[in-house]
Amino acid sequence: MPRDPRRPSVWTALATTALTAALLTGCGSTPDLSDLGDQVQQGIDQARGSVQDVQDSAEQAAGLTDAARTAVQDATASAGTAIDQARTALDGAASAAPDAAQGVADATTALADARAKVDAAAGQAEGALKSALEALSAQIDGLAKDLDDAS
Repeated sequence: MPRDPRRPSVWTALATTALTAALLTGCGSTPDLSDLGDQVQQGIDQARGSVQDVQDSAEQAAGLTDAARTAVQDATASAGTAIDQARTALDGAASAAPDAAQGVADATTALADARAKVDAAAGQAEGALKSALEALSAQIDGLAKDLDDAS
């Protein structure tokens, strides 16, 4: 029986299916994990720089009350610890450690706590110190999002 020219052959159907699968895989919404890891690492480096900017601004701030200075010191210490946790979580996720998911969850919680302290300290600060604290808060927020995306 001759083949109907309007009906695709088995090979044409298979080729179309394979091409569709390849396109869907290539265009999928799953981001490249190494790119996300690099993005998180960049966020960690930027957040560390923001912590240093806050510390420098606090040293130069005139008229900073003892309570505000203590809040800034607590916020930068908390941010530094949270950033370290984010780095550890990133390393754990990259090595597929069994407790990587818990490490990411702990780091995300630490980043949220640090952001709250940074925001509270920014509420007591003025000028360059306030701007540095706000920048650190944004860095922490971005790092938490990137870490969540990478996990």
